[in-house]
Amino acid sequence: MLYGLVSGVGLALFLKAVQAMTGSRVYTLLLNVDFVPWNELMGRPVLPLPEWFEFSLHLIVSFIIGVVFVEGLRIEAAWKVTWSARSFAWTWGALLGLIPIPLYVPLSLLSERTPRLDDGEAWCWWAAGHLLYGLLLGCFARLKDWMKRGMPKKTDSLR
Repeated sequence: MLYGLVSGVGLALFLKAVQAMTGSRVYTLLLNVDFVPWNELMGRPVLPLPEWFEFSLHLIVSFIIGVVFVEGLRIEAAWKVTWSARSFAWTWGALLGLIPIPLYVPLSLLSERTPRLDDGEAWCWWAAGHLLYGLLLGCFARLKDWMKRGMPKKTDSLR
């Protein structure tokens, strides 16, 4: 679960840095929830939402993805699948990082604050950020494994 939170912070920091350096509004896209009818739900005008609130929503989603990641690792371990734990953590993390990439399309269409649908640079940064997210998930799983079992020996890397 902590995997998702830390990876979510990593994704947010990466996209925030990209937006600051390039002007591509990918961090805005990550946090944007303008499509939710907040005014109707709250019974009063609340838009624009503060960044901390949107970031909190992002972390909730990331936490849930972290839970799915950990449960996937537990299922893999319980079934004793023939994959090595090393490759499964990376593969599972990368898959969970790839899944949100197509969300660029609807999220771009639902707000004026986000990059345009045809903004290739923003799409590439969005994809790179989510692949980084998946790699961070796998990295934290491997780090936990190393702390639990010790660093692999040179001969272990040949298997």
